[in-house]
Amino acid sequence: FVEAGAATHQRPDHRGRAGINPLRHKVIYTIDDTAFEQIRRISAGIGLEDIKAFQRRWVALGSVAAETESEIEFLGKRFRLGKEFDVTSVPDERDMGEILKWVREARRQADWVLMSIHCHEEDRYPEPPPAFLETFARRCVDEGVDAFLGHGPHFTRGVEICNGKPIFYGLGNFVFQNETYKWAPHDTYEAHGLGYDETTADAWDARTLKGTTSFYSDPKYWHGLVAQPIFEGWQLKKV
Repeated sequence: FVEAGAATHQRPDHRGRAGINPLRHKVIYTIDDTAFEQIRRISAGIGLEDIKAFQRRWVALGSVAAETESEIEFLGKRFRLGKEFDVTSVPDERDMGEILKWVREARRQADWVLMSIHCHEEDRYPEPPPAFLETFARRCVDEGVDAFLGHGPHFTRGVEICNGKPIFYGLGNFVFQNETYKWAPHDTYEAHGLGYDETTADAWDARTLKGTTSFYSDPKYWHGLVAQPIFEGWQLKKV
């Protein structure tokens, strides 16, 4: 299993940081001519273009993403001019590079390399894996991962065989028992208008409207997979 903290870029003159490997990503919304011009008009009309121009003159106030005639930032989102509406995503190249460095290190030291990632994110629809995850998974295989194991969205996602290696974009929940937890932070109670006298069962009932919404309302959240890739002579034979 690949585990490292290089992506946090620890400085020698700073306190220690958690050893995590974040994989940030950027979502890009493709829109047509009419919508693109409307967004530009709104941005100018409410003064956002003036704010961005000011910030570009004062880099210390924060960097402003570069824009082109066909790609702009609006309210923290990236919009691209196109012929049809679409949503896609791309992984952060620096984050991906840091993780792949340790994939290569694991490949040099181990017979088998497994990559696991926790990914709730989606592009346009929740069931298909987001584009940035597909890009990352395939790069991991290119760098030597034998099996890529995705989890996080609480339901199953697709399976891909890439260069003879299995990619499981989402295996679902192996154990799923939210309704049996013993403690919850006060924020959970507060979010549902509950006080100090209520219990965790009260919080769960409030969150799910007594089992009629949330995870209870859709069978897909209660299906999961246990994957068993079978290799013979280092070649994947079946899953």
